[in-house]
Amino acid sequence: MKKTISWGAVALAGAFITGCANSGASGARAEPAALERGRALYHQVSNSLYGTSADRLAAEKATAARFQGALAACMKDKGFTYRQAPSEQQNGGPIGPDDLSSLTEISDDFGIATAKRHQAEVADMLRTADEANKMTAAEEARYGKAVGSCTGVAAKAEQQVSPAVPADMGKELAEIFREVEKSPAVADALAAYGPCMSAAGIAAKDRSHAYELALAEFPPADRGVAAMEADPGWAEAVAFEKEAAAADAACRRPAQDQAFAAAAPRLQAFVAKYQAQLDAAHADWAEVRAHV
Repeated sequence: MKKTISWGAVALAGAFITGCANSGASGARAEPAALERGRALYHQVSNSLYGTSADRLAAEKATAARFQGALAACMKDKGFTYRQAPSEQQNGGPIGPDDLSSLTEISDDFGIATAKRHQAEVADMLRTADEANKMTAAEEARYGKAVGSCTGVAAKAEQQVSPAVPADMGKELAEIFREVEKSPAVADALAAYGPCMSAAGIAAKDRSHAYELALAEFPPADRGVAAMEADPGWAEAVAFEKEAAAADAACRRPAQDQAFAAAAPRLQAFVAKYQAQLDAAHADWAEVRAHV
C-alpha cells in the first residue's frame, strides 16, 4: 500500500522543527547576516567547483554522447551500424560533498519522477529499435559480440566533459562542514531531523533515507511510459515524492542554515586561499557551457 502524507503533517513537521530551533541557546535561529554570507560563499565555491545542476546535466549528457560516438566508430570499423542507446541521465543530481546532510541541496522534489519518466521513454525507444531490427539470430549474436569488444575500446577513448575537482580542495571543503556539523547548533538541528520527519509521517533518519523511501514507491520504468503511468501506484508515488521532499526541506533547512552561518568565516578563508583555482574552475565550467 502506498504511503500518504497530508500537507497538515508537513506543516506540523515545520512547526516541530521551528519549535526546536527556538528552544535554548544552542537551538536558536542562525544569525541572519552570517547565514546570508555563508550561503553566498558556499554557492560561489560549489558552483565554481561542481557547476550548477544544469551544468552537470549538460556535462553528463555530453560525456555519454562521446562514449556512444566512440562506440559507433568502433562498430563501423567492424562492419556494423551501431544502434545508439539514448542516455538515461536526466538530472544533474544534488551536490553534497561526502554526502553531508547539511550540504545536500534542498529542492521541491528528489528528481525521481522526472528520471523515471525519462527512463521509461528510453525503454520505449529501445523497444521500438528492437522491433525494427531485421537481423537474424546469427547476425544478432555477432553484433552483440562486437558491441562487447567495442565497449572497452569506447570506455578508454571516453573523455569526461565536466572539469575535475582538485582533490585537496574537495577534501578541505568537506572537512570544513564535517567539523561544522559537530558544533552544538548544527548537531542539535541534525538530531531533530528524524523526529521532525516522523511528525510528518515519514520514518526517515536522513535525506538519503527519505529519497530511498520515495524511490521504492515508484513502479518500474522498463515497461515504457504508458504502462508505467497507467499503473495505479504512479500518481501516488509522484505525490509521495513531493510530500517527502517538502518534509525534508522543512526538517533539514534549520541544520543547513546553522551550518552555512557557522562555516562563513572558514569559507571566507577558503575562498581567499583558493581564489585562483576557483576562478580557473569557474572558467572551465563556462567553457563547458559554451560547447555542450
